[in-house]
Amino acid sequence: SLFIPIVTLVWIAKILVTGSGAHLDKPLVWKNAGPLLFYFPLALILAFIFWAVSWEDPLRQLFYIPTFFQENTKNMEVLYFGTWKCSTVSIPWHYPFGYLAIVTPLPVLIFSVIGLCTLIADVWKRKPYASLVPLWFFVPVSRFILPKMGVLDGIRHFLEVVYPLSIMAAIG
Repeated sequence: SLFIPIVTLVWIAKILVTGSGAHLDKPLVWKNAGPLLFYFPLALILAFIFWAVSWEDPLRQLFYIPTFFQENTKNMEVLYFGTWKCSTVSIPWHYPFGYLAIVTPLPVLIFSVIGLCTLIADVWKRKPYASLVPLWFFVPVSRFILPKMGVLDGIRHFLEVVYPLSIMAAIG
């Protein structure tokens, strides 16, 4: 859920910079993006209010989460393509892609690649909504480019990419 505002803001910036969607009846401009810009701060405030009831010292806990994952997963062994890797030390940048390839059925992978190619072609045709799903897929996965990212076995750390993967498969 933390990546929803990031993906949306990158997508809006891409549309505004490239001018894609100008041919539409209601092109995306700042006045049309206003509800989104109001929604994200409101969602953060409400989430914090409701979570604060459950946590002792919620601000400190919230800011401790990244440190917790870096410290508590350090050197934790992760099996990846038959080789043991150490979390935060030797996890390759392609870990989420490889793990998705392992756990995703082959027809879904094939149709996802076809759907991604279709969406990329639509981006080149300047269709404004074509870039949203690829951004939704690649922005959350991009955090694994960081060499010190802590991971555990499984896809639970990048489960949010299953939704755009499914959408790309449906398009393909």
